[in-house]
Amino acid sequence: MSKKTCALIFLFVSFHYTFGQDLSCEYELKSGVYCCNLAIKNPNGLDNFTEISGTHVMSYFDRNVAEVSATSESLSINIPAKICEKFVNLKTITLFNIGLEKIGENSFKSCKNIEKISLNGNKIQEVSELAFNETLKLDSLTLDTNQLTVIPETLFANQLNLKFLFFGNNKISNMPNKIFETLQSLTYLDCSKNEISNLQIDWFTKLPSLERLLLNNNKIMELPAGVFASLESLVYLTLASNNISVIESKSFGTLPKLNSVELQQNMISAIDEQFINNTGIQYLTVNFNICVNKTINDETPQRDEIKNELKNCFENFENLSNTISSTSTTLQTDIPTISLSNTTSDSTPSISTVSSTIPPTSNNTVPSTNPPTDPLSSPQTEPSTITSTELTTITSTEPSTITSTEPPTTTYNGATAIIIAKFVLILAFIINFMFT
Repeated sequence: MSKKTCALIFLFVSFHYTFGQDLSCEYELKSGVYCCNLAIKNPNGLDNFTEISGTHVMSYFDRNVAEVSATSESLSINIPAKICEKFVNLKTITLFNIGLEKIGENSFKSCKNIEKISLNGNKIQEVSELAFNETLKLDSLTLDTNQLTVIPETLFANQLNLKFLFFGNNKISNMPNKIFETLQSLTYLDCSKNEISNLQIDWFTKLPSLERLLLNNNKIMELPAGVFASLESLVYLTLASNNISVIESKSFGTLPKLNSVELQQNMISAIDEQFINNTGIQYLTVNFNICVNKTINDETPQRDEIKNELKNCFENFENLSNTISSTSTTLQTDIPTISLSNTTSDSTPSISTVSSTIPPTSNNTVPSTNPPTDPLSSPQTEPSTITSTELTTITSTEPSTITSTEPPTTTYNGATAIIIAKFVLILAFIINFMFT
């Protein structure tokens, strides 16, 4: 192949990948803030831009631009580093619904003064662990309504000033244990509408300023002991639309500032009364649960209305506690040599484990529009126990006493014969159809 041919191919490829790639600004003043309405045409995700075109308003320059917002026609799978390189004093950037798929290491490297980043409504699947290393003044980060499944452990390592973090409506099922440990200033955390099933205690142990926590619309089944106990500033918590069955006070500890809790559309059959006593709850939403179906607003110091509405839930919890106590005694007395995988270190089953053994005392009627099934309502039989004598008899059986038997002869009942007959008739019909 000649040098001329190679040069032509190179020019063609370069033209193909750069044609139509463009960054341009329409500048304007909005309430005293100098803004760039950015049109991004970057479908191939290039990051080699040398300029952002556009004409400044008189007496304004690149250094005066404080806000960048992508226009509705914009399209790019990445965030060109040129944006932050050109506008060094940028405070706010909004790139909504432009098809972003990744946030690179250099996307915000030059945004030393950025305070607010909004990237919601895109298709982001990948975020570099160094993406926000240089954004030390960041106050608000919005990543909701994307396709995130993983969050790097050190993503927020330098975000000492971050107050608002939104990454709801993604596909996150788990996160690193220490993902939020540096966020000392965080006041608002939205983890809603993901696929989280197991809460980790370490997630919330170092968030002294957190006031609002959103965990609704996940797949949470159990609240571990102490999971929220360190959130001393927590005012609002939503766990709505999960699969929680029991509310225990040990999950919350003492949270006097906790004022509003949403627990609607779960499978709650029992609530520990100490959960109410140890918190400052005045607004409680518990619609569409098993033991209660109510939105309760009680601003009185004693909160008698809340306690009255949850009376059945409290009674169920007491029954569960009694069952745990008796079960633990039975296990320790009758079969001391057997270790149970579903028990805690002191051989006491968790309340969630035995919650289905106690029938509810609730007389509340849940509307048929969305009736949760009560796993506690069906009759239960006592679990069979193995005595020490029976256990000795079983374990002392010699292998030699086990004799081989002939394989069982296959028999067909009347229903099976009918099925076989129908199959033969269908097969005969198909064969007849094919050859006629």
